[in-house]
Amino acid sequence: MRLFHQDTEAWEVVDSKAVEPVSMYDEDELQELQVARVHDTTMHRTYMFDLKHAADLPNAIVFARNKLLQEAAEKEYNIFLTEG
Repeated sequence: MRLFHQDTEAWEVVDSKAVEPVSMYDEDELQELQVARVHDTTMHRTYMFDLKHAADLPNAIVFARNKLLQEAAEKEYNIFLTEG
């Protein structure tokens, strides 16, 4: 069996919009909020597990996430966590 790629038309951008950011805090909360420091950085870690069974995978993921959160807490970071 042979598979052939079909020619498809190129996509065309017909419109683009921008959205203004929305504050997560109201004015009163902003005045009370004490920001000690701000730093834009990415924390990433690689953990390797020798899993005997596929059922152990969720536990490994929870363990790795908790280790990363623990390290961030030790550095007194508030973090935005994404996984993927």
